[in-house]
Formats: sequence, structure tokens, C-alpha cells
Amino acid sequence: MTALAQSLLCCVGVVALWSLVSAKLASWRVSAPLAIASAGAVVGWFFGPEIVTVLNYHVTEQIVELVLAALLFSDSLRVEGKMLGSSPSVSLRLLLLALPLSLALAASASWFLLPEYGFAVALLIACVIMPIDMAPATAILTDNRLTRGVRSALNVESGYNDGVVAPIFVFALAMITATSVDSVTTSIGKALLASTVSLLVGSAIGLTFGWAMKVALRRGWTTTSSLSIGVLAVPLVTFSAAILLHGNGFVAAFVAGVAVHLCARSELHPHTALTEQFVECTSLVVWFVFGAVAAYIVYLGLDWRIVVISVLALTVVRLVPVCLALVGSRLGVVDRLASSILGPRGITTIVLGLLAFNALDDDIGLIVLQAMIVTISLSLLMHGLGSSFMVRVLSRARFRSSHTSSALC
Repeated sequence: MTALAQSLLCCVGVVALWSLVSAKLASWRVSAPLAIASAGAVVGWFFGPEIVTVLNYHVTEQIVELVLAALLFSDSLRVEGKMLGSSPSVSLRLLLLALPLSLALAASASWFLLPEYGFAVALLIACVIMPIDMAPATAILTDNRLTRGVRSALNVESGYNDGVVAPIFVFALAMITATSVDSVTTSIGKALLASTVSLLVGSAIGLTFGWAMKVALRRGWTTTSSLSIGVLAVPLVTFSAAILLHGNGFVAAFVAGVAVHLCARSELHPHTALTEQFVECTSLVVWFVFGAVAAYIVYLGLDWRIVVISVLALTVVRLVPVCLALVGSRLGVVDRLASSILGPRGITTIVLGLLAFNALDDDIGLIVLQAMIVTISLSLLMHGLGSSFMVRVLSRARFRSSHTSSALC
């Protein structure tokens, strides 16, 4: 436990120091994830193998699971306005067409490049590296050079795609740990049953709390601060209840968030700040862990095939499905490119990668961890430092396109 205490001390100390200079770093376009991850990498370089020891602690796994449950719940609440934002058809295309196709392409590419690990590992890698998360590049969502439709669709996809991927991730994990055809069939049956339980638990708790929240506010039984605590408790209660009933806690937490948002959308905003702050705080810890683990994994050496898979995931495997899914939508060509290129990876990828590493044998766990680390590192450079440049290029392309159309008319 000494390694855990040392890691915790370094992590909390780095976060405290970052809080003192966060505005200055932001003025230099250094995001919080990039700053914290960089500090974690420095610490990880000195800790070395002890970092992997900390990751294998049971308490570490439990903390990571709770962080993911809170993140899934918070993401589903963060979507502003209607459930599917200001561009419902575009959001549905991204979630129901582009995301499954992206997962299929990523899994196929991983299976082709890493045939010795099998399709289940390839699918697991796809689930880890494909969900987008706008947190590392929040400036994209407030950049008026992008159309409102693009920003809304990306925000909705970021909020909901991890909830779609989570059950597939759990299924792939069960497939890997299965040892025979019978156990594979059993795993599929258990996964379906767990998903059903999760939907019921998440819906029941979410709808009940959303309704109770509206009643309590209407009758003056509660306050903003106390209700904020209650909102934060919902994903933790839902996760625990689903686990006790042999369901999937992640799916249940996500469904609960959707149900609360659906039931009490107009009353939610003033009461989600504590949940968002909790997720933000724990996310900084996860970014520190990412940096520390990345330093150690890079020191051990990377498989070149993982680099290829990660590059493909951030470019072709994301771009082609999104552009195909948006054919016939109201978005123009430039906006379709923006929706496909501006897809950063973040906390969901890190947490799923850490959970996979914790649950699998060393060889398989390390290959998934490598995929997570390379994908996140490239995304930080591409979407963190490079997003402003990409938005500027896309904005100019849109201007030239509209100018050309006007001239033709």
C-alpha cells in the first residue's frame, strides 16, 4: 500500500499546484488534461513498475468503476436543451449509424493487424479507442466558427456514445475470459440478462428520482445545495443496485441519467454543478494516472501495430463512417468533415482501458493499455493543441464554399 499512498500524494499535490495556475496555462492553450497528464508522465518516469502494481489493487478498480458510473451519468445530463440537442436527426445518425460502423471498422483493423489476439480483443480495443469525449477540447463546443448544428451534434454524441459502447465493452470482456464454446454462450446469455436488468434498474431509479425531484421543488421541501447532493448520489446508488441485482452498473448509471434528464429537464440545471465538479475532480486524477502509466508503457516499448491502429482510429476509421452516416443530412460537406475530424478521445477511453488492463492477463491487458495510451496521446496533440488550427481551416473552407455558391447563383 506504500506505492498507493505515494501515488495518491503525488496526484493530489499536482492537482493542487495546477489549481493555482490553471488560468495562466489556459491562456497558453494548455488544457487541464494536458497539464495534469504531463505532470503524471514525469512522476511515472520515476515510479516505473510501481505504477502497474497500483493499477492492480482491487481498490483502484473499484474507484475507476465509480468514476466511470458518475461520468456516464453526468454525460447524459450535460446535453443541453432537448434530449438529442438542436439537430436530432444528425445526432441519431452519429449514434446509430456512424458509431456502430466505426466500432466495426476499428475492430476489423485491430483483428487484421493483431490476429494472434483474436476478434474479442480486437472488439475490446475498438470499444476503448472509439468513443469521443469533448472534455479535453471543450473550446470546440464554444467556438462560433463552427455551426450550431455541428457543436450540438458533437455534444450529444459525446454525452451518449459511451453509454452505447459500455455494454459492448462488457460483452467483449466476457468473451475474452470465456474458455469454451459453452462458456461463450453462457457469457452472451449473462450479458443480455445483465443489460435487461440494467435498463430496468436505471429507468426505475432515474424516473423515480426525476419525478420526486420535481415534487420536492414544487412544494419547497428541499434546497439547491441538498438536492445537488441527491443528484450526485443517483449514479452511485444506481450502480450499486445494478451490481447487487447482477446487472451492468455502467449501463444502469447511464440509463438513469437519461431518465432523470427526460423527466426533469427544465429543473435540472441548477442542481448538477456538484456532480459536474465531482466528475471534473476525479477526471483530473484519472488524467494523472494516464500520464504516469503512459510514461512507463513508453519506456517498455510500443508495438508499431498499435500506433497504426490508433492513427486509423483518429482519422479514417472515424472520418469515413461519419461522412457516410451524414450523407443526405442538412449538414454541408465542410460541416460533415468537421463532425468527423473534431472527435477527441478522453476519460471514457482511459477508464475503459484501465478496467480492461485490471481484468485481463498481462499480455492482453498491456496491448489494450498501449492502444489506449497511444490514442489518447495523439488525440491530445491533434484535438487539444491542434483544434484551433483545424477549426480555422474548416471555417475558411466553409467561407470559400459559400462564396463560390453565391457567385454561381
